[in-house]
Amino acid sequence: MLRKRVEVLFDADKYALLEQVSKREGKSIGSLVREAVEQKYLDTEMKKRWEAFKRLTSKEFDFGDWDEIEGDLLRGYTEDLEEELGYKITE
Repeated sequence: MLRKRVEVLFDADKYALLEQVSKREGKSIGSLVREAVEQKYLDTEMKKRWEAFKRLTSKEFDFGDWDEIEGDLLRGYTEDLEEELGYKITE
C-alpha cells in the first residue's frame, strides 16, 4: 500500500508527453514516475547489494590464512591495550 506522497513538477511540454505515454500504456502518470524511479535508482541499488552479498558469501572470497588473521587481531588488541595502560606488555 502506498503511504507517502511526493510532489513533482514538470514543464508543460514534458507533462503533455507524459499524458500521451500514460494514455498509450493505460497507466497513471504517478505509476509511470514510480516505475521510472524504481528502474533508475532502486533496482540498481538492489542489484549492487545483491552482487556484494554474492561476493561475500561465495567460496571464491579469500580471507587469507587464519593464523595470519589471528595474529593481526591479537596484535591490534595488544597495541590498543598497551596504549590504554600507558606501557608495553609485550617485548
